[in-house]
Amino acid sequence: MKPIKLNLFLFLFLLFVCPALYAAVHTSTSCDRGAVQYAVNAASDGDTVQIPAGSATWSSSVNITSKALTLRGSGIGPSGTIITNANGNNAVNISGGKTFRVTGIYFIGTGNTNSTSIYVASGNYYGFRVDNCKFFNERHAVHLYKIYAEGLIDHCTYYCKENKGSGDHVAIYVYGLGDSTDWNRPLLMGTSSAVFVEDCFFEYFAPSNSDRPYMASRSGTRIVFRNSFGRNGCFELFGPDSAYNRRGVVSFEAYDNYFTGSCYTLFTIKGGTGNIFNNVIVTTGSLGTNLELTDYRSQGSDYHPFGKCNGMNSFDGNQPFDASATGNHTGGSNASVLTCSGKTWATNQWAGYALWNETDNSVGRIISNTATTITTGGMTEGYTILSSGTATAASATIMTTVGTNWSWSAYKDFFYIYNVTDGSYGKITGNSPTTITTSGGLSGGTANAWRIGDVFQVTHDIPSAGIEKDWDSGDSFKITNGWPCLDQVGRSRDADNNNIQLQVSNPLYEWNNTLNGSDLDPGVNGGGPSPISVADHIKDGRDYYSDTQRPGYVPYTYPHALIAFWEGVVDTSSPTAPSAVYDGTGADVSATFSTTSLSANWTAGTDSESGISGYRFAVGTTAGGTNTRGWATITSASTETYVNVNVGTTYYFTVKSINGIGLVSQTATNSNGQYVTTDGTPPSAPGLVRDGTGSVDISTTISTTQLSANWTAGVDAESGISGYQYAIGTTAGGTNTLGWQSPGNVTSITRGSLSLSVGSTYYFTVRAVNGSNLTGAAANSNGVVVVSTADVTPPVMGAVRDGSGADINSTMALDRLSANWDPGTDTESGITGYQYAIGTTAGGINTSGWTTVGNTSFAVTKSSLTLSPGTTYYFTVRAINGNNLTGTAANSNGQYVVAIDTSDITAPPNITQVRDGTGADESATTSTTQLSANWDAVVDPESGVARYWYAVGTTAGATDTRAWTDNGQTTMIQVSGFSLTVGVTYYITVKAENNVGLQSTPANSNGQVVVVPVPPDTTAPSISGVSAQSITSNGATIAWTTDENSTSQVEYGRTTIYGTLTIEDALPVTSHSAVITGLIAGSEYHYRVISKDASNNETISADYTFTTLSAAGTISEAIHAYPNPCKISALNPAKFRIPNSGTGGEVGIYTVSGRLIRKLAGGAEITWDGTNTDGERIGRGIYIYKITSSSGDSVTGKLALTK
Repeated sequence: MKPIKLNLFLFLFLLFVCPALYAAVHTSTSCDRGAVQYAVNAASDGDTVQIPAGSATWSSSVNITSKALTLRGSGIGPSGTIITNANGNNAVNISGGKTFRVTGIYFIGTGNTNSTSIYVASGNYYGFRVDNCKFFNERHAVHLYKIYAEGLIDHCTYYCKENKGSGDHVAIYVYGLGDSTDWNRPLLMGTSSAVFVEDCFFEYFAPSNSDRPYMASRSGTRIVFRNSFGRNGCFELFGPDSAYNRRGVVSFEAYDNYFTGSCYTLFTIKGGTGNIFNNVIVTTGSLGTNLELTDYRSQGSDYHPFGKCNGMNSFDGNQPFDASATGNHTGGSNASVLTCSGKTWATNQWAGYALWNETDNSVGRIISNTATTITTGGMTEGYTILSSGTATAASATIMTTVGTNWSWSAYKDFFYIYNVTDGSYGKITGNSPTTITTSGGLSGGTANAWRIGDVFQVTHDIPSAGIEKDWDSGDSFKITNGWPCLDQVGRSRDADNNNIQLQVSNPLYEWNNTLNGSDLDPGVNGGGPSPISVADHIKDGRDYYSDTQRPGYVPYTYPHALIAFWEGVVDTSSPTAPSAVYDGTGADVSATFSTTSLSANWTAGTDSESGISGYRFAVGTTAGGTNTRGWATITSASTETYVNVNVGTTYYFTVKSINGIGLVSQTATNSNGQYVTTDGTPPSAPGLVRDGTGSVDISTTISTTQLSANWTAGVDAESGISGYQYAIGTTAGGTNTLGWQSPGNVTSITRGSLSLSVGSTYYFTVRAVNGSNLTGAAANSNGVVVVSTADVTPPVMGAVRDGSGADINSTMALDRLSANWDPGTDTESGITGYQYAIGTTAGGINTSGWTTVGNTSFAVTKSSLTLSPGTTYYFTVRAINGNNLTGTAANSNGQYVVAIDTSDITAPPNITQVRDGTGADESATTSTTQLSANWDAVVDPESGVARYWYAVGTTAGATDTRAWTDNGQTTMIQVSGFSLTVGVTYYITVKAENNVGLQSTPANSNGQVVVVPVPPDTTAPSISGVSAQSITSNGATIAWTTDENSTSQVEYGRTTIYGTLTIEDALPVTSHSAVITGLIAGSEYHYRVISKDASNNETISADYTFTTLSAAGTISEAIHAYPNPCKISALNPAKFRIPNSGTGGEVGIYTVSGRLIRKLAGGAEITWDGTNTDGERIGRGIYIYKITSSSGDSVTGKLALTK
């Protein structure tokens, strides 16, 4: 690369294409906040504000309002621009909706619990960029708040090593508008219409804090996260959960990332669609479900103002559960029970579902059903009433009431107010705790205005009068479990802009993601009772597809800006790639013996303008391939990637350079490959085996139960050393005392629980194990003699700390003290235990005398003490060796008992909810001896919470099963020893007690009933009546029956090897049929049928045969849809023939649950290209078609779509 010369072409380019080059640069006189703000105030659109190198502390924000500026520091290194955010809020505030760039600044938020580096609000932002910044101990690096944003965050680094204290530690927080305009923008995945985060590094240093997202988003946002590294963090993609988060995420694309460390759940997705692929996850701790699909509203919680997704809520899609879940009432009018003649429902199969009278606009919860009738617990209005009351003041557009406490703007835009007295309604445009505003007024009634005394209802949907809440002859009904929920996984934008239900179906796709080298599949958090649980609402093959690439999807490549002002140099060219890539960690190797990791290193890339900031690498089985490890970004010139590789395969590294402004080299350099093979030679023996634990070999020991040894490492040049094995005997090389043991890849061992004889010599024998599991020659110690000489040297005690972890200075408890310590040491006879005491002076024992604990106890909590406020208490601890000698004691530095606020006359806050079970609330248990419950901690700001009490009874608040019991400060119980009765419901009651003895009001769980465990279904379906029907020259229909509802699939071929399977029809039925096509005319075919029941018990039938008809010139009149199965496309459409040689009509295509996909009209033959009414391509699977001729004749069948 060469410096740019100003020729005519470049002059025109700069003049017309890059006018920003001629914008002014305003250089701040210093890093101080006032100087920077002065430069910002002086700047105009297109200008750059340059902050010089140095450091400063900002106690208030730099504000950029309605200006399109670049805020540029002098780099993020020690000699760059370093800003400490002492504001406790925002370092930079941006508002007004004009594009911006922030680059080259190091932000530090240490010590502030609520600090944010860059806060953006008020407007729509297109083409913004935050790049080459570093963020340290900030609660948020970038917070985009209630805006529509499209832009780029790249080449940034985020570290957080302290607890910020207030809410989530979200590195990048994107909060969309959430309104109907935002939600009805076209879905444009694979385009620039998103917030992009790429080539960034994130690391949290507090794995114990479970809520630390790399990124969180909500309210209609569109996110792309790629080519980045993250450690100990997660993603939170929200759905609607409150008046403040009223829309979910529209789309989320995450790919080519590397995640490691530990976190509760890596991906938590609670709404919208997306593509998640080519991500590598390597755990060093717990990473939970890793890819969790869930929903707030079907987990048993009632989220204001939306309510539950349980089929009763007009916000949700509430589609019929299947084709049998719709029809008309055939009974008499004004009936309380639905009757539908001709149905063959199983008894109580619909219990728990919702039943809608679509004619009457009413809904009820089903409590039972017969083959043809359904009974509910009562019907209610179908438009969902949220609140009701009486108007106490009124105007044309504002209604006022009393006794309410609505959240501000909770009902704005998506809810309705119904004047029941007048019969009029209007869409709510605003509300306060006691007022409702409808700026468009009321309509549909008599006066269309409010009067004092009018009865009102706040509703989810448009209200209607005259609802009878019963059944009249002919009323239309549907049965539903609420699916699809409001903004759930697999749904994106609104289809009709009518309200916020019935969003367009757009499944989420996941493919080629690995967890520790194995395939990673999504997991559904199935909380809540069936049939309205999350597991019933989010299903593979409908709402998401695992291990399936989204058809037609191509990721978007964000065009990084080509202009960077680094010390006045304009860099418009890409860097050069490394000149050479070497397999291995040093000189180039041709082979590797590891099947779990690959290594490579390379020469440095070059860029004379902005330098090299990092590299991108990939691994494949061909030169330049990425099929083993997708592109990843690092900063060093060597790497080791952990993947599962195959013996006998050659793997190649491919490397590109990245320059200082993020441009990637146009070319890549490949290694010449490393072949994975096995190691056929054993490792060497350890060089020296020493008796004892130190570097000096010992010859005697006084212990008759324990021996130790250590050794120098073995060597294996091919596959390395993976571990060691050792044995102990009374001769060199003997194993008669202890046979071969495998302690792992360690070079020292202490073995206890031995039975040794005084006067005998014992030898350690050690051998190495290499990466191919071969063992080498053994090496022996020179032996240690067990002698009878007593150990006369006392042990040495480790350091003592007050508290249960890090050392504390004070405590509010009046009845207990805690301490912990480092292990003691004794090289002769070892440590067998500890003694501790407590006193009011260092070394004192006047509070609690000496107490002995075991040699594995390094912490203690002493309770039942009587402590004095204002007094300091010290722990004294001493070690005991194998000869029962005690050493010099070590003391803690004391913990001061803080005087409790005895003026505290208020009880602790009441516990808000007691959940049965160990997690989410459970309604039943199968154990007759154990009960569990949990609750959220409460805080008493005056005297603190001393303990929680719990009791158990057979009624809420009762103590007849377990009397009040002190649970300490633990917020859960898991108690055994009960004798519980099946069929009885048990309630857990909990109360908090503060340090002055005041107790909160007891809170009760909602109870858990003891039930008999349901035995698992292990019986497979019974198959009968197998036959081949409608045989043609190239196809046939296979029919059979089963004795229980099960799936349908046929395996067929020219021989009993078969070789071809139909697509499994997952609809559970007892009468089965499957169409097979594409056969050879006049040929014999073997086939067998396969059915699986709901418990996944599978039956495969015996072999059957049929022979196709001889070739015919025309398609049989009996075939109305062909080809079937069909690999559908615009060039290969499915064709439908009008029955009875009709000349015109229409065809409707439906899902197996009865949802209309597309309706088409035409002549004698109608074609379909596989798209729905929105022009979106649908997925593979089984679909129902109904063809109706212009004369009224109709025919129905199934059509299978393949890839």
